[in-house]
Amino acid sequence: MSSSANGFWAGKVAIVTGGSAGLGLELVRQLAANGARIGIIARDGDRINRVIAAQTGVGDQLAGHAADVCDERAARMAIDDLAGRWGRLDLLINNVGVSTRLPVREATAADFLAAFTTNFLSAVNCTLPAFEYLARQQGSIVNVASLAARTAWPFMAPYSASKSALAAWSHQLRLELGSSIHVLLACPGPIQRPDAGQRYAGQTAQLPAAAWQPGAGVRLRGLSPVWLAGKILRAVEARRLELVAPAWARIPFAIAQLSPRLADWILHRYGAVRDIPAATPLPASLPKPAATPTPRS
Repeated sequence: MSSSANGFWAGKVAIVTGGSAGLGLELVRQLAANGARIGIIARDGDRINRVIAAQTGVGDQLAGHAADVCDERAARMAIDDLAGRWGRLDLLINNVGVSTRLPVREATAADFLAAFTTNFLSAVNCTLPAFEYLARQQGSIVNVASLAARTAWPFMAPYSASKSALAAWSHQLRLELGSSIHVLLACPGPIQRPDAGQRYAGQTAQLPAAAWQPGAGVRLRGLSPVWLAGKILRAVEARRLELVAPAWARIPFAIAQLSPRLADWILHRYGAVRDIPAATPLPASLPKPAATPTPRS
């Protein structure tokens, strides 16, 4: 649980996107246990209702709004509904995300668009209408990214690119919002979940078996969502700017700034998938394009 014996969260209002499962659900539980009022945004209204019903002893601390935050209008309506319910907003946690597994040479523009819409634009859609509410309380925004926001991983190109955009946008928010709104970028490694090792099975038939695993085979122990949620809330309380978990991951990130070649070697040798299939060679010579007729005047 978050160490909030000082009553930091009592009476505060938080909105958590993707708050009906996984890390989002654990954030909801810990915020409620510490006296906060929480608005849950998720696509499945029935699942939201089950989450609220399961949180006994919290009275009217929880409210839900079923919405797809990838839709700008739906996200704005959800933020206005939940923040307006209690007349304030102290914390917005942009937690929605999705990942895929595929070779970079097979990724299409549609794959990247889908990843950017879910992992980046969903946060933009929720944050823009929340500015006014958060500024009144000098509140906080938490953008849940990934270690992949700081370095690429094999077979995760759309995910890494979209989470990197979320990291860059978080930095932009910090620079422009100053002290009026606190911004925390959370970059966790793989998180423990019941379907770990199976959720990507349908996407990875032609990839190494390690690509099925969380983090596409990176040698990291899965993070407990209970532990991670507590770390995130404590980081908000301290108004930290970035949370990297595990903390030692900052070391290869720093090495990458000095020597990208060495950092790539470390990833292949000690971290990510090593048995990467050989790429299909390009033809030795490409056909010349047909000559374009010269227009006549």
